[in-house]
Amino acid sequence: MKIKWLTDNKKRAGLYIALLLLAFLTEVGLFNLSSIRTLRGGAGIELTDRFSVSEEAAYNAADGSYTAGAEEFTMYMGEVNADIKNLYIDMDFEDTAVANSIYLTDEGNVLAYKLPEHYLLKGRGREDSQYVTLHPYGKVRTIKMVFQVTPGESFRINQISMNVSKPFQIEPLRVAVIYGVFVFAAIFRRKSKLHQIAFRPESKKQWAAGVFIMGIFLALATGAFRSNLEYWTGMGGNQYHALTRALSEGHFSLDYSVPDELLQLENPYDMNTWDGIDVYWDNAFYNGKYYCYFGITPVLLLYLPCYLLTGTLLQNYTVSLIFLISMITGSFYLVRQILKKWGDGKVPFFAWPLLSVMLCFSENYFFLYMRPYFYNIPIIGANALTVWGLGLWLKGMQTEKGKGFCYFLGSLCMALVAGCRPQMVLISFLAVPLFWDIVIRKRELFSKDSIKETLAICIPYIAVAGFLMYYNYARFGSIFDFGANYNMTTNDMTRRGFNLDRLGTGLFTFLFQPPNIVSTFPYVRETLISSRYMGRVVVEFALGGIFMTNIITLLNGLTLSVKDVLKRKGAWALSVICLCLTIILGCIDATIAGILQRYTADIVLAALLPACIICCILLGELREKAGNGYYILCNFMAAAFLMTLAFDFFMMFANTGAITMEGTNPELFFYMQTIFGNI
Repeated sequence: MKIKWLTDNKKRAGLYIALLLLAFLTEVGLFNLSSIRTLRGGAGIELTDRFSVSEEAAYNAADGSYTAGAEEFTMYMGEVNADIKNLYIDMDFEDTAVANSIYLTDEGNVLAYKLPEHYLLKGRGREDSQYVTLHPYGKVRTIKMVFQVTPGESFRINQISMNVSKPFQIEPLRVAVIYGVFVFAAIFRRKSKLHQIAFRPESKKQWAAGVFIMGIFLALATGAFRSNLEYWTGMGGNQYHALTRALSEGHFSLDYSVPDELLQLENPYDMNTWDGIDVYWDNAFYNGKYYCYFGITPVLLLYLPCYLLTGTLLQNYTVSLIFLISMITGSFYLVRQILKKWGDGKVPFFAWPLLSVMLCFSENYFFLYMRPYFYNIPIIGANALTVWGLGLWLKGMQTEKGKGFCYFLGSLCMALVAGCRPQMVLISFLAVPLFWDIVIRKRELFSKDSIKETLAICIPYIAVAGFLMYYNYARFGSIFDFGANYNMTTNDMTRRGFNLDRLGTGLFTFLFQPPNIVSTFPYVRETLISSRYMGRVVVEFALGGIFMTNIITLLNGLTLSVKDVLKRKGAWALSVICLCLTIILGCIDATIAGILQRYTADIVLAALLPACIICCILLGELREKAGNGYYILCNFMAAAFLMTLAFDFFMMFANTGAITMEGTNPELFFYMQTIFGNI
């Protein structure tokens, strides 16, 4: 037995060493390909003095530097007549990243043609950015380089050379990522002991391991949160601050002054009539007063208590961070309860962290994590409350001690969702299939013997609904009007109406739009949204449909083929209702609101939840047979997990409307480009 243990460990150690070697070879052979090509280049041929600098850059004879007199300057070299493999550009700029456009003429092109834009970096990635690999048509005739700079900036030209030997750059972060992917793939092989470890909710070691993994992904999400925090901190959106002050003073209307010119307008919701009038953007305007139409729940839970206790208004990014943490911890909690209810002790342990991460790191949520500003707060808040609410309901169904308390907290969370994103309260209808057996067959609820549990479920809904109805009526004269139609925004939403012709484009974009994958960093781009709707459509951008970017949701396609298994496990009706809600929520957002990437987060949970349940049930069913089906499902999960993380990472650097990491945090963008885009 001891000899077998030693043999197995030697084989395992040998495998991981071999994978490390393979990762290193990938680093050298793929990411240092340009270094291999120029091994014999040596110091190359210096061209510094052969370049002429345009008059937009004034030369300072005292120290040999230049001063930019315009937004760009040119360096030109004629009569090159040389085979050029690469250029080495060593220049000192004050800017973090300076764009450089290179134009060439060569034996195949008498007219200059422009090469893809290149960036010279000041900080991280500087050395790698100094080397530009060229692929001209034969000998190069002329070279022109155009640099985009800040007027008044001082810069220095140190050296420009051609055919230089580029040194090898072994990037530890890149090697670690490559090695991590190889190891991750290896631990899912058939002979891996990972398949032998079943999920045991009573195991303290497994609980600790799960919390540790959750901590890692909390750190990663926080890193995305902080990646561009300075920019998002400066973004507008003080509606919650205004509402907090109003509530502290005992009224619902915001303390905004209303010009007489606005009151006299025939249609104050038409932005084309606002010329010269001070209007508070994205606030509800009704009967001469401004109101906050964004859900009140975040204010009641966080802003108002902090303001009343300390006199300080919470920053929006702080609230975003709180909900981010709640979303991730709640997802791990919810998946844990799913495995306890439908796993039957047969599901492998790795299903807990993998499914949890694919839930909370869905690109629809990760998009909100990396944009910690006002508009995303009610959306991520609604989702965080929902995952905790569903998790607590499932917990109450599986315990006797504290059952009523779990039901109460679960219902409170689910009810408060209406005060964040009213449409998402429809997910509360999952209570019907969840509690069906308990209410109809076992009669454990809504009976004399379970009056406490019944009240625990119902009272939060009654209390929250009563307050929200009063809140709406006091502001807009209707208990069901949350005020979104009175928004002072790009279009008159009071006349937008509900039009079925908007459904096609909206549902396709929200659910089935393929992501726009390209071959250059950051590999992900916003998708093209096309519509033949002969009317005004509110569109920003999208990054791909829910079923196209969250690969795990494709398991929903098995709903019919595994119907008998789902019925036996009591999950059939739940899955069907979830998929119906996915469509219903998509219809609501597409017709009432518009097509925006952040709105996909209203919908995605209804698609992810049944996929997680189906995956859990099938893992348990197939693991007993230990056949090909089980390993295929495991490999599918592993691939979906890696694709989720990869899409999230590169999405951070993708163009998202008018906002880009390239423009707001160029140092980070171009550093990552040198690591993951410089092949």
